Amino acid sequence: MKRFAVALLVVLFLIPGACAEAVTGQSGDFLYEVHDGTAWITGYKGAGGEVVIPNELDGFPVSALYGEVFGRKLSVTSFKIRDDHPFFVIIDGIIFDRFNKSLVRMPSAWETAAYEIPDGVPGIGTYAFMCCKNLTSIIIPDSVTSIGAGAFAYCSGLTNITIPSSVTVIDEWSFYNCKSLTDITIPDGVTGIGDYSFYFCLSLTGITIPDSVTSIGNNAFGCSDLMSITIPDSVTSISAGAFYNCRGLTDVTIPDSVTSIGRRAFADCRKLTSITIPDSMTMIDEWAFQDCSGLTGITIPNSVTSIGEEAFIGCDSLTVSVAEGSYAESWCREHGVPYTYYGDD
Repeated sequence: MKRFAVALLVVLFLIPGACAEAVTGQSGDFLYEVHDGTAWITGYKGAGGEVVIPNELDGFPVSALYGEVFGRKLSVTSFKIRDDHPFFVIIDGIIFDRFNKSLVRMPSAWETAAYEIPDGVPGIGTYAFMCCKNLTSIIIPDSVTSIGAGAFAYCSGLTNITIPSSVTVIDEWSFYNCKSLTDITIPDGVTGIGDYSFYFCLSLTGITIPDSVTSIGNNAFGCSDLMSITIPDSVTSISAGAFYNCRGLTDVTIPDSVTSIGRRAFADCRKLTSITIPDSMTMIDEWAFQDCSGLTGITIPNSVTSIGEEAFIGCDSLTVSVAEGSYAESWCREHGVPYTYYGDD
C-alpha cells in the first residue's frame, strides 16, 4: 500500500498541472484567472464609463471575458480596445472575437433602442447583452447558429425578438427576466430549450414550441401571463419546474410522446382547470401540480406506475379520474385525494 501511495505521488508530481489550481490575480481594476497561458477577466472593480480592455494582464494575453464579468455593471457606457489586441476587436462599440467573429459583449449602458447584429456573425456569446435595459429590439442574422447562456438575461426593455432558423439550441438563462418580452418566435431548427431560458418573462402570453424540440429544460418557462402552450410530439419528458408559476396558463396539451412529468412542472398554475395525462405517461413526480387551485379534474391512465409525494397538494377542488384497480387509485386512496372511475358521472 505504501509503495502504491509513493508511486501515485510521483505520477502526480510528473503530470504538469496535476492538483494545481488556476492562477488568479488582480491587475488594476481587473480580476483574472490564467488558463493555457492566457488571462480570463473574471471581475471588474472600476467605476464604469468607458472601459479599456487591456491587451495583457501581468504578462498574460487577455483572451476571454468570463461569465457575467460586465453583466451587472450598469455604469459601463462603452469599451475601448487597441487595434493590435490579440483576441478582440471593436465594431461599432461592441466587442467581437477577432478569430471566430462571435459577438462577445455590448456595454450594459448602451443607449440605442434597436440593434442589428452584423451578417456573418456565427454566435452570440454568454451574457453578451446581459442587463442592456435600453435595448427594445434586436435583429439576429441567419448566420447565427448559437445563443449563449444568459445572452439576453435582464434585458428588461426587450419587447420582441425573432430567432433565425439557423439556431439549434437556446441555451440556459438566455432570456431570463426579459420582463417586457411579449412575442418570440422559436424556429423549427431548435432542438433544445435550456434551463430558465424564459423564466420571469412576465409579459409573454403565448409561445409555440416547434416539432424539432426534443428537450425543455428545468424552469424553462416561469411566465405569469402565459395563457396557452402546445408541447410537440418530439418531447419525451416535461422537466422539473418547466411551467412553474405560469399563473395565467389555462390550456396545455401533453402529447402521447411524454413519459414523465418532473417535480413542480406545473406548480402554481392557478388557472389550469383540467388536464389529460396521455397513455404514454409512467411517472408524475412530487409537487408536479402543487397549488393548482383551479384544477378540478385530471385523468391518470393505467400506464402511470409512480406518483410523487404531494403531487397534488393545494389542489383543493380536484377530483382525479382513474382506472379501477390501478396504481393511481391506490395512490389517491392512500393520500386522501378524491377520485372517481373512468366513465362515472
